Amino acid sequence: MRWLITYLMFISGLQVSVLAQNDGPYEHFIFWDEDNDLEWVDFDGLAKRYSDHGAYSFTGFMTEYRYSNGKHYALVRTYFDQELSWTKTWTNLLLRHEQGHFDIAEITAREFRAEVQQRMENRKMNATIFDSLRAEAIKKLNERQKEYDYSTDYSLDFQAQEKWDHKIEQRLQSLSQYIEPVITVEVR
Repeated sequence: MRWLITYLMFISGLQVSVLAQNDGPYEHFIFWDEDNDLEWVDFDGLAKRYSDHGAYSFTGFMTEYRYSNGKHYALVRTYFDQELSWTKTWTNLLLRHEQGHFDIAEITAREFRAEVQQRMENRKMNATIFDSLRAEAIKKLNERQKEYDYSTDYSLDFQAQEKWDHKIEQRLQSLSQYIEPVITVEVR
């Protein structure tokens, strides 16, 4: 369900230029930050009463692209929506699992930023290409989220969860040069 909602949200063209947390209609968003992990108090949504799951994290990334005055500008910012995220339990292992969903969204955003930056620098970027790359990134994100849940049995497989935690941390480190959500490239 998580991937369907995320997919529909991005297909509908969610493109906003939000650069500050807690402003306007996005005050219920927590933006990914390497120094701040999720806490159970961040899950403000109503738990799905008949769900088989103990928690749900609504994560994704917001995007914007424009070209003006010889400069490419893109924003790819990973978020956690507090209002759409919920929990029925408060175990540490499940919280780690939900943080993993948020981190996987950031990994995918970093890969997207890397591709966007490379294309900007090679003068092969425009709004149509950006939209196509975004659609590919969303598809990849949804596939990864499903694989993560399936592989870890929604956090119930402790050893698999440990492996994923390590894999996620390594991937975040390997993409650390793409941590900044804003990309600006001047074309000469």
